[in-house]
Amino acid sequence: MPNTFVAIILWLAGYYLAKFVSKLLTSLLQRTGINSVYDYLGWDRRPAADSKFGLASLLGQITKVIIILFSQLKPFNGPTP
Repeated sequence: MPNTFVAIILWLAGYYLAKFVSKLLTSLLQRTGINSVYDYLGWDRRPAADSKFGLASLLGQITKVIIILFSQLKPFNGPTP
């Protein structure tokens, strides 16, 4: 039972940490103007302009998924000797 409780706590902590880091990274990248990289490269951004995912949001979501995946590894690896 205690191992299950620790696993749930680690999952919740990993999720909220990932959510916080994702929002922080997204806001920092938006302030740097990374979403205007399409204009710099000369690509037409009109189809993506209606999307809620700009480049900053996409990188934030990828970071969130990676942190969640790494936080899920610890409960499944078991105790370390």
